[in-house]
Amino acid sequence: MKQEYSIWLMPSGSTFRKLSRLMKRLRDEHFTPIFEPHVTLTGEIQSPLEQTIAKTELLASQLSTYKIMLVEPDFEDDFYKSIFVNIIPTKDVTDANKAAQELFNQKYEYRPHLSLVYGYVPFDEKSKIISDLNCQVNLEFIATNLHLISTPGRPETWKKIRKFRLKD
Repeated sequence: MKQEYSIWLMPSGSTFRKLSRLMKRLRDEHFTPIFEPHVTLTGEIQSPLEQTIAKTELLASQLSTYKIMLVEPDFEDDFYKSIFVNIIPTKDVTDANKAAQELFNQKYEYRPHLSLVYGYVPFDEKSKIISDLNCQVNLEFIATNLHLISTPGRPETWKKIRKFRLKD
């Protein structure tokens, strides 16, 4: 299997617990894959692990902690963005992604979000889920770490590699 990595920002404390409970309930109701609450800062990194670790460490040393605000649920017809919560694209959020793209030589449009459900859920079910979620997902957290994740294959095979502390 090819090497592929992603860099995540993960909530902690009560925000992590609330999102985990919500995601577990949705998973159990819709038989979808298991994964932890996270915002992908950048993904599809296909460089060797040692090089990826060094660049992630450098990125963490360049970024200060910042606030992530989850606002409204939405959905798409995409396995990895089946049901998600949009993130307010503040300057800190977009600047962090821009720095990551430059460091990993990437170029794409960043649409910050936190996925709640992966998989293919029928449209009518997604619409009902979204209408039920509106008051549950107005949350925020401080991004304090970058999490380097090995992400080839299906979500159940993903593995945490290392955590890197952002500047205070």
